[in-house]
Amino acid sequence: MKILALVVTGSMEAASIAHGAAGFIDGNELLSRCKSESRDQQHFCAGYINGILDLRQAQRWVNGEKAIDVVTRYLDDNPGERQIPAAISVDTAIENAWCPNSRGSLGLVK
Repeated sequence: MKILALVVTGSMEAASIAHGAAGFIDGNELLSRCKSESRDQQHFCAGYINGILDLRQAQRWVNGEKAIDVVTRYLDDNPGERQIPAAISVDTAIENAWCPNSRGSLGLVK
């Protein structure tokens, strides 16, 4: 689990740096990108969320578009969660929607 958490950490940081941000993005930034009128920002949002679905090996049972809706709604409904790394919020939203009895497939600290 710790190794997987490190892989997620490295992947998310690489994605952030590749898009010009230093370090992790938080829920505020992800929500802003998901709701943006810019197709580039929307694609970032979709790629970020689908990347986490892929890490969870959830692509076979979770629709990517539905996951974006679930994550966006979760961030809208939980403003206190927006200051933490977006990867944790995405994981929590997916877990709450599709596997409410699990203990966190990514092993991320909540």
